Amino acid sequence: MGVWAVGDAGISGAVLCPEKEQQVRRQIDLVTAAIGRAAIVVFVTGRFDYLDEVGRDCLVAPTNNQVTLVGTVVDAAYLVVGDR
Repeated sequence: MGVWAVGDAGISGAVLCPEKEQQVRRQIDLVTAAIGRAAIVVFVTGRFDYLDEVGRDCLVAPTNNQVTLVGTVVDAAYLVVGDR
C-alpha cells in the first residue's frame, strides 16, 4: 500500500459539468487498477460523488489547495504506515 497523489487543478464544477465527473472517474480508476490498494490524494476543485464511491475500497483524500495538499499527503502516509 502506498500513497499516490492524483489530480488536475482544472477539474471543477462536477454538478454543472458531468464530463468533469467522468474525467475524475477515469483518473481514479486508472490509478487504482495500476497500484491496487492504496491511499490516494486527489487534488481537485469542486465536489465529486465518485470520490465517495471509490472511498469504500481504499482511502481517498480530496484536497483543493496547495497548503492542504501537503498536509493531506503526510496524513495519508501516516495511515499507510499504520495499516502495514
